[in-house]
Amino acid sequence: MVNKSQPMSFEQELEELREAYLRGLPIKVERAIQAWQDLKEVAWEMETFKRVHRMFHNIAGGAGTYGYAAISAEARKILGVIWALVESGAVPPPDVALEIEALMQGLVCVTNNEQSEAGHQTHPLRKPYTRRPSRSTAAQEVFVV
Repeated sequence: MVNKSQPMSFEQELEELREAYLRGLPIKVERAIQAWQDLKEVAWEMETFKRVHRMFHNIAGGAGTYGYAAISAEARKILGVIWALVESGAVPPPDVALEIEALMQGLVCVTNNEQSEAGHQTHPLRKPYTRRPSRSTAAQEVFVV
Protein backbone atom coordinates (compact mmCIF):
# COMPACT_ATOMS: atom_id res chain seq x y z
CA MET A 1 0.00 0.00 0.00
CA VAL A 2 1.28 3.45 -0.92
CA ASN A 3 1.52 6.19 1.71
CA LYS A 4 -0.92 8.85 0.43
CA SER A 5 0.97 11.68 2.17
CA GLN A 6 3.91 11.21 -0.18
CA PRO A 7 3.52 11.74 -3.92
CA MET A 8 3.68 8.57 -5.96
CA SER A 9 6.28 8.10 -8.61
CA PHE A 10 5.23 7.68 -12.22
CA GLU A 11 6.03 3.97 -11.98
CA GLN A 12 3.85 3.57 -8.88
CA GLU A 13 0.97 5.39 -10.54
CA LEU A 14 1.31 3.25 -13.65
CA GLU A 15 1.37 0.06 -11.58
CA GLU A 16 -1.80 1.13 -9.76
CA LEU A 17 -3.48 1.78 -13.11
CA ARG A 18 -2.34 -1.63 -14.41
CA GLU A 19 -3.72 -3.37 -11.33
CA ALA A 20 -7.03 -1.48 -11.52
CA TYR A 21 -7.36 -2.41 -15.19
CA LEU A 22 -6.68 -6.07 -14.44
CA ARG A 23 -9.20 -6.11 -11.57
CA GLY A 24 -11.90 -4.73 -13.87
CA LEU A 25 -11.02 -6.85 -16.88
CA PRO A 26 -13.10 -9.95 -16.02
CA ILE A 27 -16.26 -7.86 -16.10
CA LYS A 28 -15.35 -6.51 -19.55
CA VAL A 29 -14.62 -10.00 -20.86
CA GLU A 30 -17.83 -11.40 -19.37
CA ARG A 31 -19.87 -8.59 -20.92
CA ALA A 32 -18.31 -9.19 -24.34
CA ILE A 33 -18.97 -12.93 -24.12
CA GLN A 34 -22.52 -12.31 -22.91
CA ALA A 35 -23.12 -9.90 -25.81
CA TRP A 36 -21.97 -12.65 -28.18
CA GLN A 37 -24.33 -15.14 -26.50
CA ASP A 38 -27.22 -12.68 -26.72
CA LEU A 39 -26.46 -12.09 -30.38
CA LYS A 40 -26.66 -15.82 -31.09
CA GLU A 41 -29.66 -16.58 -28.91
CA VAL A 42 -31.91 -13.55 -29.38
CA ALA A 43 -31.55 -12.19 -32.88
CA TRP A 44 -28.70 -11.74 -35.31
CA GLU A 45 -28.12 -8.04 -35.98
CA MET A 46 -25.07 -6.58 -37.68
CA GLU A 47 -25.06 -3.50 -35.40
CA THR A 48 -24.93 -5.74 -32.33
CA PHE A 49 -22.18 -7.79 -33.99
CA LYS A 50 -20.21 -4.58 -34.55
CA ARG A 51 -20.69 -3.75 -30.87
CA VAL A 52 -19.27 -7.16 -29.92
CA HIS A 53 -16.33 -6.41 -32.21
CA ARG A 54 -15.77 -3.05 -30.46
CA MET A 55 -15.89 -4.71 -27.05
CA PHE A 56 -13.12 -7.15 -27.98
CA HIS A 57 -11.25 -4.32 -29.73
CA ASN A 58 -11.31 -2.33 -26.48
CA ILE A 59 -10.09 -5.35 -24.50
CA ALA A 60 -7.22 -5.93 -26.95
CA GLY A 61 -6.21 -2.27 -26.93
CA GLY A 62 -6.52 -1.75 -23.20
CA ALA A 63 -4.64 -4.93 -22.34
CA GLY A 64 -1.86 -3.97 -24.73
CA THR A 65 -1.67 -0.45 -23.33
CA TYR A 66 -1.32 -1.73 -19.77
CA GLY A 67 1.28 -4.32 -20.67
CA TYR A 68 -0.83 -7.48 -20.70
CA ALA A 69 0.46 -8.72 -24.04
CA ALA A 70 -0.94 -12.25 -23.73
CA ILE A 71 -4.47 -10.97 -23.07
CA SER A 72 -4.19 -8.51 -25.93
CA ALA A 73 -2.98 -11.26 -28.29
CA GLU A 74 -5.91 -13.52 -27.40
CA ALA A 75 -8.42 -10.72 -27.93
CA ARG A 76 -6.79 -9.87 -31.28
CA LYS A 77 -7.30 -13.48 -32.40
CA ILE A 78 -11.03 -13.05 -31.81
CA LEU A 79 -10.95 -9.73 -33.65
CA GLY A 80 -9.33 -11.32 -36.68
CA VAL A 81 -12.19 -13.74 -37.13
CA ILE A 82 -14.94 -11.28 -36.25
CA TRP A 83 -13.59 -8.49 -38.45
CA ALA A 84 -13.69 -10.64 -41.56
CA LEU A 85 -17.39 -11.29 -40.88
CA VAL A 86 -18.14 -7.63 -40.15
CA GLU A 87 -16.43 -6.63 -43.41
CA SER A 88 -18.38 -9.19 -45.42
CA GLY A 89 -21.66 -8.60 -43.60
CA ALA A 90 -22.05 -12.35 -43.23
CA VAL A 91 -23.63 -14.26 -40.38
CA PRO A 92 -20.99 -16.64 -39.05
CA PRO A 93 -21.53 -20.23 -40.12
CA PRO A 94 -21.63 -22.75 -37.25
CA ASP A 95 -17.98 -23.77 -37.64
CA VAL A 96 -16.81 -20.14 -37.45
CA ALA A 97 -19.08 -19.47 -34.47
CA LEU A 98 -17.46 -22.43 -32.70
CA GLU A 99 -14.01 -21.07 -33.61
CA ILE A 100 -14.92 -17.69 -32.08
CA GLU A 101 -16.16 -19.41 -28.93
CA ALA A 102 -12.98 -21.47 -28.66
CA LEU A 103 -10.97 -18.26 -28.95
CA MET A 104 -13.13 -16.75 -26.20
CA GLN A 105 -12.22 -19.70 -24.00
CA GLY A 106 -8.56 -18.92 -24.66
CA LEU A 107 -9.13 -15.29 -23.62
CA VAL A 108 -10.83 -16.43 -20.42
CA CYS A 109 -7.90 -18.75 -19.59
CA VAL A 110 -5.25 -16.11 -20.23
CA THR A 111 -7.19 -13.51 -18.22
CA ASN A 112 -7.58 -15.92 -15.32
CA ASN A 113 -3.85 -16.74 -15.46
CA GLU A 114 -2.89 -13.05 -15.35
CA GLN A 115 -5.28 -12.48 -12.47
CA SER A 116 -3.86 -15.44 -10.59
CA GLU A 117 -0.27 -14.31 -11.13
CA ALA A 118 -1.16 -10.84 -9.86
CA GLY A 119 -2.96 -12.28 -6.82
CA HIS A 120 -6.39 -11.04 -7.97
CA GLN A 121 -8.59 -14.03 -7.20
CA THR A 122 -11.57 -11.85 -6.37
CA HIS A 123 -13.43 -12.27 -9.67
CA PRO A 124 -12.09 -15.15 -11.76
CA LEU A 125 -13.84 -15.79 -15.03
CA ARG A 126 -15.59 -19.02 -15.68
CA LYS A 127 -14.87 -20.82 -18.91
CA PRO A 128 -17.54 -20.99 -21.56
CA TYR A 129 -18.28 -24.61 -22.28
CA THR A 130 -19.75 -26.38 -25.22
CA ARG A 131 -22.81 -28.48 -24.56
CA ARG A 132 -23.06 -31.57 -26.72
CA PRO A 133 -26.17 -31.46 -28.89
CA SER A 134 -28.85 -34.08 -28.56
CA ARG A 135 -29.23 -36.45 -31.49
CA SER A 136 -32.11 -34.35 -32.80
CA THR A 137 -30.11 -31.09 -32.62
CA ALA A 138 -27.80 -30.34 -35.52
CA ALA A 139 -25.94 -27.32 -34.11
CA GLN A 140 -23.84 -27.03 -30.98
CA GLU A 141 -24.68 -24.40 -28.42
CA VAL A 142 -22.19 -22.64 -26.18
CA PHE A 143 -23.13 -21.33 -22.75
CA VAL A 144 -21.27 -19.43 -20.06
CA VAL A 145 -21.66 -21.05 -16.67
